[in-house]
Order: sequence, then C-alpha cells, then structure tokens
Amino acid sequence: MASPYVREKLAKQLLKKISAQQNRNNRNALQGTRPHVLFLENLDFINKTIGQLLSRGHVKRVKEVTDINDNLQAARDIAKEYHKDYLKVGKKYKTGATDLQNTPAGRLLERKYPKVYAQVLAGEAFLFKNYNGIAECKKKIVDLVLEDVISEANRSKIKARIDRGHGAGDGFAISGVTGATALGAADKALEEDDMRGMLADLKKFGKDLLEEGEIKLTQDALDDIERISVEYKQIVTASGEITAYYIPIVTFQDKYTNRVTDAARERQVLKVMRLYFKTAGAEYLANLEGSSTLIQKAGAIAIKPLLEVKNGEIKISAEIDPRKIKFKTKGNATAQSSKKGKSGSLKRKKAKARGVAAGEVTQAKQTTYSVASLLGLFNAKISKQVLNNMEAPALENRTGRFASSVYVTDIIKTPKGFPSIGYTYDRNPYGVYESTSGSRFASPQRDPRILIDKSIREIAAQLAIGRLYTRRV
Repeated sequence: MASPYVREKLAKQLLKKISAQQNRNNRNALQGTRPHVLFLENLDFINKTIGQLLSRGHVKRVKEVTDINDNLQAARDIAKEYHKDYLKVGKKYKTGATDLQNTPAGRLLERKYPKVYAQVLAGEAFLFKNYNGIAECKKKIVDLVLEDVISEANRSKIKARIDRGHGAGDGFAISGVTGATALGAADKALEEDDMRGMLADLKKFGKDLLEEGEIKLTQDALDDIERISVEYKQIVTASGEITAYYIPIVTFQDKYTNRVTDAARERQVLKVMRLYFKTAGAEYLANLEGSSTLIQKAGAIAIKPLLEVKNGEIKISAEIDPRKIKFKTKGNATAQSSKKGKSGSLKRKKAKARGVAAGEVTQAKQTTYSVASLLGLFNAKISKQVLNNMEAPALENRTGRFASSVYVTDIIKTPKGFPSIGYTYDRNPYGVYESTSGSRFASPQRDPRILIDKSIREIAAQLAIGRLYTRRV
C-alpha cells in the first residue's frame, strides 16, 4: 500500500466526495443539460398532492379526481412530444434514423438498463433533453387533468408541490450518485483485492449499525448502500467523477413524500457512508499492507524518465516512493554506455543522487514530489488518459493522433502554492474545436481544453494531488 500520508489523504478525499456540499453539487450537475428519463406509470401523484394540501389546510373545496388514471394515455402523449424532440436533437449520427437506437442515451439504456429501455419502447417512460423539460411537462399534465375541475390558483399550488424525484425504476437517488463517486475514487487508488475488501467491510459496517441500532437506519437505506457498492461503476468514470453518459431516471412525486420520506432515506445513506470513511474505512486503509497500489506504480514510472540511460534498461521497483528520492540542486547524472552497448551505467558528475542508506530509517517529506518526477508521470500517462476520455459529446477517437499529441510542458507553483500545469496539443487541426476559436466548429462540448483538463485532473487524483490549475501554452 502507499505511504501512511497518502492513505490518510485518500481517506480525507473520500469524505469530501460524500459531503453535503458535494451532494448539492451533484444534484446541480445532474439537473443540467444531460438527458433524463421520466417514468410515467400512473397519475396517482396528483391525487396524493391534493390530499396532502387538504390535510394541511392549504386548499379548500377541492376534491381528489375520481378515475384519475383515465387520463394517463393523454398525459403520456404530452411526454411523448418531449421524447420526440430528444430523438431529433440527440442523434448520434445526424443522417441516421430518428429513433432510440440512434441516440447515445438510447444505446446506453439498452446496454446497461434493459428494463428501462423496454419501458421507453413500450411508451411508459420517456427521454427528455434536460431536467427543465420535465418541469414543463409536469405543468401541462396537471392542467390537462385539472383544468375543468380546479381553479387556476389552486392548480398553481398543486404544481408547486409536485417534485421530480430521482431514483425511479433502476435509477439512483442523488445520495446514491454521491456515494458512487466516493467508491469510484477509492477504486482508482486501490488494488482490486483491496477494493473488494473495502466493499465487503462497508456492507458489514452498515449491517452492524442496523442490527445494533446505534443510529437511525432503515433496511431500505441499507439496501441502497449495498446496491451502490455493486453498481457504482455504472455511474462514475475511472477517476470517480460522474460519467457524462450517466442518465438520471426520475418520476413525479408529491413534495411531502419526496422531501420528507425519501430525503430522510437519502440522508441515512450519506450519514452511514460518511461515518464509515471517518472510522472503519479510515482504519481499513491504514491497515492495508503489502500491496502495490496505483499510486506506487505511478511513482515508479515518474522516476524512470529521470535516469537517462542510453542502450540500457532500468527496472524500477513499484515499492519506491518518489518522495524519498532527492537530488541536489547542482550537477547532474549522465549515462555512460558499455563498449558492447548492451547495458548502461551511471556516471556521477558533480552531484549524486541520495537515497536511504541501508539500515537507516528516514521520514519522507509529505508533499515533495519534484517537478521533474511529476512531468515524467503526467507525460507517461496523459495520452492514454485522454484516449480513455474521448467519447461523445466530447471529441471522439478516430486515428489516435489527437491523444498522442497532448504533452505536459511545465509545472509551476501559483503564488498560493498550488501546481499550475501547462500543456500543449496539435492545434492544427484540433484547435478549431476550442469554444473561443471563432471557428464554425467551435463547441463547448468538443473543446480540447476541457478534455485535457479532465484527463490531467484524473491523473492528479491518482497521486492524491488536490487543488491544481491547468493552462494551454
């Protein structure tokens, strides 16, 4: 496992991933421009909302609607118009058919959520361009059902108290998405066996809390945690961020169910996961022994480019911690090949590398990755990381030339001490996609800078590097 410092920093990062602020950020992100699926299995949510308003005295002389689901097909026809709009604007191939198969969302549903896909085909669920479209649809459905029986003023009160609840069908509540980002980040840093152990430890932790009654926890919340631990890879990228392809699945609910019952369940999920990473999870990380993590392997890759040996091969152990390798500021090390050119040796010139002497125990400085080692690390991994992220709606890989042209040029410290990472790429022809290029191809979604920034941050996350800046040079 990596050093105690790295383990401790990872535990803190996982706590940050499931903070209340991060949960709010995730909610805002999911309510942005990405497509959504709306489940419309019945219209009971309207009568439930009317019942809640009556019981609280917010409306008078209003009755629940008898046989309300007689209006279900008409309501679905309203939702279907939004679905058709998405099929038009969401085409994967612009000259292809206007159907579910020719959209990224449709293909994803078919592959990962076949039950949801079947319900969309059956006309029981509908794809929307964004969250706002679902809000518009809700208002139209309420007016359709209640226009002839309830005044406009009372309809407005009902509309305001119907929420769009996440987690319908096979979907996840926001708390599930937030928990998945934490598990995704842990997965990136840990070996496969260690990650399996952590997931098993998390499940046991939740079961123990439920049985012992130490905190208020329902079986439903525990079921949510167990499902997250199995399906988190469907929600997050390899670096633990919400994937651009994740599709929120929502339904209409009365406000009181959504914000009281379901919200309490979501709070329980996050509370248990936060408590785990503060206590048992942090202890689990601290006690890992003997495994070579991705962080250590990355450190070995970072050191190797510093030793410029010609006609020879250097093997670096994954157990080397790059923060324990220090070089004096003057002088350098040059390579001197043998006569036969089959192997290389190092000739010291003015300065020598200092390691840890045999039998000597030293304390490594905790945040002293050298600029040279970081440059070597980023450039060893950046092309592959960019390639992994090249998926629609961002630039898509065709020849591999764009990814291979990305290069980290320098790393400097900002006045506040944060790393600022400079990079370059082949701007001819790819620079035309920059959103500020003025070209007819300019696109915020296909901007190479956004793709490269994301890739750099994913590599930095492997090293438990926190705040940083990127810049195209």
